[in-house]
Amino acid sequence: EIDIDLYKNNSSPAALVQSSEGMSPPTKVTRPPSYVSEHRHKEIWREDEGKAYKVPKYYPDLKSRAQAAHKDLTMAEVAKHDKRDDLWIIVDGKAYDVTKFADKHPGGWLPMMNLGGKDCTDAFANYHPARVYKTMLPQYYIGDVVDYKESAFVKGHRAMRQQLLEEGLFETRMSFYWGLAAWLAFLGFTAMYLTLGCASTVAHLSGAAILALFWQQMAFLGHDIGHNAVSHNRSKDSAGGLVIGNLLTGISCAWWKASHNVHHV
Repeated sequence: EIDIDLYKNNSSPAALVQSSEGMSPPTKVTRPPSYVSEHRHKEIWREDEGKAYKVPKYYPDLKSRAQAAHKDLTMAEVAKHDKRDDLWIIVDGKAYDVTKFADKHPGGWLPMMNLGGKDCTDAFANYHPARVYKTMLPQYYIGDVVDYKESAFVKGHRAMRQQLLEEGLFETRMSFYWGLAAWLAFLGFTAMYLTLGCASTVAHLSGAAILALFWQQMAFLGHDIGHNAVSHNRSKDSAGGLVIGNLLTGISCAWWKASHNVHHV
């Protein structure tokens, strides 16, 4: 049985900040040399709740999953499992069978199926907090991909992302959103005043135009909060999405997540 609450109520980001030294070594299972074995003890930068942390690239495999793992998985074999009811993905050279989780995925099943049978390392890093690598992925582990490799382009991209994370350039500047909130409040209240507090046709037409601008500007904030990119806390941004999407703009936040996320991958 899959414990989805691990995704909702997992450990704090601070708990992820630990050195690979002193960490329990991964379960020892005979595997051929692979990308995973070469990088097993590496630490990298990941994001969690809007902050960058240096964490182990891999966490120890669950003993039961490691013992049952495939020993000779290839990219070609994983590529065969690209259906909603048979869905494998690759993250950092490891393969995971996420079939049972597809319909529970907070971002909808479409992005998962779009990346089914493929290497989704970069998309996964972009849209998941660091804790997921520790609390959720090990449940779905089915083996290392023995012929997994990084192209020169991919290596360059990942190195650049690591540098940006280390420099804190992905961290949200909340002053921007406070300024945006003030601007949206001005537009909203101005539109209501001109529409409800004035009698002239010109005022009503102006109110309608400003209301349209309010909705157009609100769409940008709705997009960011729908991606959990404002507070980077899923519960807070989901609550904000209900207000901004469902209440103020008439767009279902749940529908938006289920249909929108796929275009990013």
